[in-house]
Amino acid sequence: MHKLIFAANIFFSALLFAAGSRELIIGGDFEQDYKGTLHIQRVLRDAEGKVIPHPDGAITDRVQNERVFAGQQALLLEAELGGHAINSNRNAMPVLEGAKYEFSFRYFIASASEKCRVSARVAFKLLDGKYKYLFPEGDTSPGKWHQLKVEFYPPAEIEWMSATLWFSNGPYKIYVDDISVIANTEKPAVDLAAQAGILADTPECTLWKQVNFRRVDSVGVPADVPKI
Repeated sequence: MHKLIFAANIFFSALLFAAGSRELIIGGDFEQDYKGTLHIQRVLRDAEGKVIPHPDGAITDRVQNERVFAGQQALLLEAELGGHAINSNRNAMPVLEGAKYEFSFRYFIASASEKCRVSARVAFKLLDGKYKYLFPEGDTSPGKWHQLKVEFYPPAEIEWMSATLWFSNGPYKIYVDDISVIANTEKPAVDLAAQAGILADTPECTLWKQVNFRRVDSVGVPADVPKI
């Protein structure tokens, strides 16, 4: 019985762009001033969702060194009611052509109500005035460090984009560290030679793939077996 021989040609094309990885949130590790790229809001809403004044001391935030994920300092958020919103400043997240973005942060819930929620939003304003969003959700189990992370490519033709962290439904005591937005324009390394090779080899069939610059040698194939 002759073996059937199949060869698949795979062609590659790549977009070339300047290589590099860039951190856009300066001070998100709270080892230095963060106010150039982030601002913190203390938020209390009424039953209709309208922001209302909150009692003095009911919602607080401060940089501290009692508990950190990395480095020497982290942010502590405490709320008896309501919550916090941490927003990237308007110009903190430039749109870089071809870039893949990673938005992430670390948080530790020391104590919280059962309704406590940790979430985030990435907002994109399109050139036509419309908006698109991403809404990742975080784990609210207490007593350990969590990471909320989302990777994305921005939609085409956007005017600007922003990132927001939400901590809601106090009371809670939450530590936050390493707020980060990374723009990665580095071209992924591709081993083109590895794209050619044997996929399967059985008594009945040999299957391989080959690329346009490299063909796999067909060894031991009877001369009268056609190649298709």
